[in-house]
Amino acid sequence: MTDESVSHIFIHMVHKITQEVSEPAAFCLIGINERGMVLAKRMSELVERREHILMPVYTPSTCGMAKEKNALLMTDAVHTGVAALSAVHAVLHEKKFSLVLLGTVADVYNQRRVPLQPSFVGKRIYAPENKRVCVGLREWAEPEVFGQKQTKS
Repeated sequence: MTDESVSHIFIHMVHKITQEVSEPAAFCLIGINERGMVLAKRMSELVERREHILMPVYTPSTCGMAKEKNALLMTDAVHTGVAALSAVHAVLHEKKFSLVLLGTVADVYNQRRVPLQPSFVGKRIYAPENKRVCVGLREWAEPEVFGQKQTKS
């Protein structure tokens, strides 16, 4: 998935979240791993710009500082679900939130190994067992070296 398609998916996800969640202002965003943090920050900016609602961003280890009573965990892709389930457990361990939801840009539904279903999905994808889905982000673009872009071999 390219950065442009992720941006398009995010617009739809923000609309869906603000329509389906009763109190969007009572939510904070928690980024799962580094890509999840990038996405959570983007989601926060988009929600603030489009809906005029502030949704602070935390990591699973810093979510104890949140003042909000609900949490939306963000990740780039859910494959087996193990990393997402681990983050959900870490957040629930805080015993702070009354509601914890999971959002993902790409849900690779046929590779799930744990009983976990994301609440908000940008795109559901079928991928062969030996393939991974990569969500391209401009923040993770290849660096330029000596003024020229690197090429993948």
